Amino acid sequence: MESHVGGKYIDTSNLCLEALRNLLSEVLRKLTAESFEKSTVRFLLLNELPQTGPILQVNQKKFDAGEILKANCSSIPSKPAATLTFLLNNVQVGDPNDTWIETFNDSLQSSHSNLRLRLKPHHFTRDGIMILRCTAVISTLYRNSSELQLVSKAKEPVPER
Repeated sequence: MESHVGGKYIDTSNLCLEALRNLLSEVLRKLTAESFEKSTVRFLLLNELPQTGPILQVNQKKFDAGEILKANCSSIPSKPAATLTFLLNNVQVGDPNDTWIETFNDSLQSSHSNLRLRLKPHHFTRDGIMILRCTAVISTLYRNSSELQLVSKAKEPVPER
């Protein structure tokens, strides 16, 4: 990979992420206000994107109206951290601001979000199904979802006698 910074090309193909960050910081420090032109300087956006979707877990898979659905969604470590959103049957639920970020030694970050929702009859489809989805987004660079199908206890088949 080549990057054009301050009128010079820098070969970054053999640099590790930390060395690349240090190099970019040094180059940016040396740039003066006069030499900074958007047309001649392309910034390296140092990202490390997840290879898979977020991890979605629930307290149970069968529910009745009135019960509480508890779910946890965690993003795979990345830089920067992902924004997490819960959707139930394609309708956003929970508070997207109820997310905390864990930072690791390698400066990668993992987002975590909990959902606690008292289920009402309108949350279930006519077939007694709910689709819970957690979507992880990093700017316009990454978007991936994980989903679980949850069912109503009332729609379970009754065993024949």
